[in-house]
Amino acid sequence: MKKLSVLVVAPIAVASAFAFGITAHASTTYTVPQNFGTFNTSQTATLSVSPTSAVAAGDMLVADIATKNVTGLSQQCYVPAKSVADGTSDIWIEASDAQLGGGQVDSSVWYTSPTAGLTSSSSITVTVGWDGVSGCSSYTTAAIAMTVIDVKPSSPGVFSTISNPAIGSGTAVTANSLHNAPQNEFAYVGIGFSKSETVSAQKLNGSTPPFAPTQISTVPSQNVGEQAAWDLSTNTIAYTSTLSGSTNWGSHALLFAFTPLKPDIAGFLDRGTVPSQPVAGSNFDWPLTTGWTGNPIAGIVVNETWADLQPNGANTTIIASANGNGTNKLDTALSDVTTWNTANPTIPVHIKLRVWAGEDAPLWAKQISPGPINGTTNGTNTCSATNFSCIGPFWSSTYEADYANLQSQLATLYDSNVLIENVVDSACMTQNAEPMLQDDYNTGSGKTNLLAATYTDVKGYNCNVTSITNMEVWKQTHVSLSFNPYSMLTLPGSGNESGLPVNCSAPSPCEALTEYVMDTFASDLQGQAAVENNSIRYPTLGGSYPAMYAHILTEQTTYAVKGLTVDYQTATLNTLEGSTMCNGVSTPCEGLSEAMNWACSGTDTYQTTASGQTASSVELPFGYTDAVYSPYDDFMTPASYSAYVTCVDKDPHG
Repeated sequence: MKKLSVLVVAPIAVASAFAFGITAHASTTYTVPQNFGTFNTSQTATLSVSPTSAVAAGDMLVADIATKNVTGLSQQCYVPAKSVADGTSDIWIEASDAQLGGGQVDSSVWYTSPTAGLTSSSSITVTVGWDGVSGCSSYTTAAIAMTVIDVKPSSPGVFSTISNPAIGSGTAVTANSLHNAPQNEFAYVGIGFSKSETVSAQKLNGSTPPFAPTQISTVPSQNVGEQAAWDLSTNTIAYTSTLSGSTNWGSHALLFAFTPLKPDIAGFLDRGTVPSQPVAGSNFDWPLTTGWTGNPIAGIVVNETWADLQPNGANTTIIASANGNGTNKLDTALSDVTTWNTANPTIPVHIKLRVWAGEDAPLWAKQISPGPINGTTNGTNTCSATNFSCIGPFWSSTYEADYANLQSQLATLYDSNVLIENVVDSACMTQNAEPMLQDDYNTGSGKTNLLAATYTDVKGYNCNVTSITNMEVWKQTHVSLSFNPYSMLTLPGSGNESGLPVNCSAPSPCEALTEYVMDTFASDLQGQAAVENNSIRYPTLGGSYPAMYAHILTEQTTYAVKGLTVDYQTATLNTLEGSTMCNGVSTPCEGLSEAMNWACSGTDTYQTTASGQTASSVELPFGYTDAVYSPYDDFMTPASYSAYVTCVDKDPHG
């Protein structure tokens, strides 16, 4: 389930979009198709309610909960809501909480976005419990009242919120909040009160708001109530109401921001060339300007390096024309793509950004203790600004924080740019943007050096989990992570390495750990997640790869309603056209055409059984414009790709 982070939503950066003449997405609008509530009549530890009708996937549910301890009055003991669940793996987040004056009463607001929606028979259950105050541990039941509202946005996206809780006493209730954001937000007000009161004279932003019926627990002598009101499109909350009697009350003014997701990049992509080594830099291939004016190319991969973007030290401003600090490869690509799309409006292209870390990290990042670490191909050469065959300790908290700063700056500048549809998570890579392989450091002197620097499989796993969380700074752009069966370097001969979430039995690799990280990635980013593998060919690699590809299909099915995508990259053209290492044994590969056919679940003379894969995009290898390998490949013109274009998902790009 998506880890819905409670955070202050910063204004969305739009400078880069305007700089290249791009039209941003329209503001999201909201409806509230239903609200439903309940209360208990005797003190309980739980309280459940079911939706009036089915809740659609992609909606947001907001629960307003008031609780009152009915037994521990003399100790001023609170028994607040401790969790909310809906019978699935959805994670409910507490967005706001207030303990009312006088003791015993707690008011809170929780929310979630159900992964697969809910049926009308689903149960949303709040569980109350001791809040940790000394002397109050025996109080675990309460009077409970709650309301749940169903919020439907006009397009898919990610919810986040800011909140402003307040407490008071008397009959006059107020709630106020202001957020100067560039798009309308959903304004929510929840109020909780200590007695059986009626609510009247409600005003929200100058008008009478829509509101849910008041829910009041009728536990004898210990009534507690709450009510929810909302405004569908605003950045402001100015709320007042009147209670029928003087009592303690708590209010919650919440603005829910909903960031629409751009489509994920789709179709065939020109993946360009990898950053040149040992010299830092990036040169993506751009054949479109040399005669390829038709299909099949729907996008390009911009291969940028961390070293290029942030050469001057941790937390320094990245080089980017969007902030007036120079021009990077991405800026150049944005300008080129804008020119192309203007001249070719019927066949526009979009951008996938791959920022290479590892051996392409800046020297200062490689020197973070206990780095730098030489790879096998580097031998004993000194790590320097011109010798890139070395890495920094990517698993260290300092390195992780520095890479997170890089991504935060990139997201601030480019997240709203509609030309950039996908960004790759490469925080934990070594030589290639495949963090589960540790290329150049999984054998030989590279492995020896890596282990001497205190690397362990557990630290590598933790790095990948941390990097997934750090990529949440991207709100509108899809995030790719490349998966391979996990190369284990410190796995004991008996297996079952302590500290890992799954049992990884020797020998390496541990495909079960790959699946676990994939599950984490998919449940955390959900509709933003783009599961990636950069090794496809036909026949496929053997060993653990078939099981991994099957799990990718499972993820796609599980999160299809959220929009999770699968983005593949083929093996190199040399590997595809006649390699004897197609499946890791001795079977020759059957060319670029069969790799594409596998990715989009096509069948032909050579593949009589469909793979079941439904790739959103496929990165073509360098040299695809003249791929010729009899009898499989004959790709000398754009038209030669037409048979494959339709079986790779195409999207309308907005």
